[in-house]
Amino acid sequence: MDIIDQTLAFARREDKPVIVVYQGKKGITQRRVYIRNIAGDKITVYCTQKKAIRVFDRAGMLSAMLAEE
Repeated sequence: MDIIDQTLAFARREDKPVIVVYQGKKGITQRRVYIRNIAGDKITVYCTQKKAIRVFDRAGMLSAMLAEE
């Protein structure tokens, strides 16, 4: 388990927001999210920017750090 996985697991367990840098089909984005579920390589989050549930591929997550609440 690497530092990104550890950060995501902790944030989910403690319901803390996370800043993730993600590389998707449209390029690299930064999002403030709450982790809702981790199932294998799929991470379900609530995105505060889009105000909606999103599903990210773990392989696309370049970084994750705890955010201020």
